[in-house]
Amino acid sequence: MLAGKRAIGIATFATLASAAALATAGAAPASVHSRAIANFQGSFVVTGNPPVSISTSVRRGRPRAVRQLHFMDLPVTCEKTGANTFDSSAGTGAPLPGPIRINKRTRSFSLVDYAFVEGSVTGTETFTGKFSRNWRKLRGTYQATVHFPADATGPEETCTSQTLQYKASYGITAGSRRMP
Repeated sequence: MLAGKRAIGIATFATLASAAALATAGAAPASVHSRAIANFQGSFVVTGNPPVSISTSVRRGRPRAVRQLHFMDLPVTCEKTGANTFDSSAGTGAPLPGPIRINKRTRSFSLVDYAFVEGSVTGTETFTGKFSRNWRKLRGTYQATVHFPADATGPEETCTSQTLQYKASYGITAGSRRMP
């Protein structure tokens, strides 16, 4: 973790359960019932173009649910430390309540004012998106408010991002930074 940055994101119960099952069973090959995954890579439309990565489950060639959201260097404004950035945690991504269903008719999804608690860190987030007609491009918005308790990395404070727009395409797009 870089100095001056804080990470949000923790594994949900389902992720912890699946990680425990994989750890005990070993990394078994994918079963017949596993779902295909489509990754959309892009960036937020803000100075510095912080990268964003969105993973969706795919059925019959179309994204059906958003599974994970990862981002780096998201600009936030904190009460005491001022301008700062934070990242979703590398393994689990931003906290989502589970798969976010994609409306097939409107090609869109929405997660509004989702409250999360991760240990001593609390917050809310709003995450929306709409796919293009051919399901290859994705546009949307993301906004987060996170309350950090006082610890060795900084004082107790609340950090808020503006409502940021993002653009992403299926696979790796030219000019975007790869996610770790």
